[in-house]
Amino acid sequence: MQAMGVETKPPNVQVMDHSNPLARLNGVHIEQVRRIAEACLGCEMANEYMIYELSPTPGHKSGPELVHVKEVGSSFCNRQCCGPCRHLTAEMYTVHDNRPIGTYRKGQGLAWCVGCCAATATLVTNVGKGGEQHYDVGNPHGCQCPGCTPLGFTIGDFDFRGDCSCCGHTPCGQYVFNVTNKNTGAEDGSVVKLRQGCADIFYKINKYSLTFPADATEEQKVQLIAAAIHSDFNYFEQKKNNN
Repeated sequence: MQAMGVETKPPNVQVMDHSNPLARLNGVHIEQVRRIAEACLGCEMANEYMIYELSPTPGHKSGPELVHVKEVGSSFCNRQCCGPCRHLTAEMYTVHDNRPIGTYRKGQGLAWCVGCCAATATLVTNVGKGGEQHYDVGNPHGCQCPGCTPLGFTIGDFDFRGDCSCCGHTPCGQYVFNVTNKNTGAEDGSVVKLRQGCADIFYKINKYSLTFPADATEEQKVQLIAAAIHSDFNYFEQKKNNN
């Protein structure tokens, strides 16, 4: 018999820790918010991303939205004129209680450089248990051109590198950044830009599958989410107009 006032739960049922939604996850599924007005009118709006638990089925999500990422700090005119080169800030926060977990900041320019196009300065702020931690986003892989050379960058404890692939930058192509822990040298985890379906092509949005390294902390998982956002803004973002 159940004692009065004692709450019980069914066995073998995991309870979500809303204050720490990333703690138990092995990976996340990231997808941009669809906006039909933006797709039809061809104007650049502030990007937003919904983050879910990664399903065991490759390329799929599981459960409700856990974390939301929202672009702020870029004006309407700046988005129309500069497109992916614009400066911006993207704030990351939990959906359940709007708790900030990190911020991604990008200066004017692109993460890749070719010809006279200079790489931009970028910064990730991690709001963890030990307070705020700041990480410069590095580009140790030299001159990069999507589709022509391998792509790569670093954020915090991790190095991200993908192969040279023209197909990876087409709507039907998939592109993979392999993750290396700079402290241990272990290659574990990945950031994958998924193939676009018909609806994704119409809305000009991207989706990402992010697999965390096995021993990643919550703060490091925020770094990895910022890496997916970084790759989207700097390598794969598509302008909504024809300019």
